[in-house]
Amino acid sequence: MIASEGFGEMLKNMTKNDLRMQMLKKRKGLGPEIRLWMLLYLMIKFIEIFGGYDTYFIYSNVNNEVKTIDLIKYLLNRGKEIFLPVYSDK
Repeated sequence: MIASEGFGEMLKNMTKNDLRMQMLKKRKGLGPEIRLWMLLYLMIKFIEIFGGYDTYFIYSNVNNEVKTIDLIKYLLNRGKEIFLPVYSDK
């Protein structure tokens, strides 16, 4: 995809927080079928690129992020070691 000059200019004028809010809004609007395709794509690409390791550090999704529990289960079922970050609202 080639971004138009107008789009590039718009990005230059956005703050990091503005861009984050815009992307969160778009992600919230995704339907269940798109979310499923995103999950399948994530799993396939992750396994293609990183499938040969024994230990993984993976995030656990929150809110509208791509669900990672199926990938975590897949890796655990293959005897892989999984580490998750600690999350706090504070």
